[in-house]
Amino acid sequence: MMYIVEIGSADADIGAAMSHMQTWLDRNDCEPAMFRQVTGYGAGRFLRVEFTSERDAAAFAKSFAGRMLRPELSR
Repeated sequence: MMYIVEIGSADADIGAAMSHMQTWLDRNDCEPAMFRQVTGYGAGRFLRVEFTSERDAAAFAKSFAGRMLRPELSR
């Protein structure tokens, strides 16, 4: 089972935000299965990060004010 975290991306510099997230992943010895940008309604953009570990997903969501999605809502 995959554990999906969705993070709203209001940051104008998406590259800096992703770099910060990568630093966190490295420091916490986490390796996501997938990392992608998703366009929402209006001008909304989101990052979705998938983990094989629920513990890693929960820690990542907490650190970046994200939310964990139910698998059927993630696609």
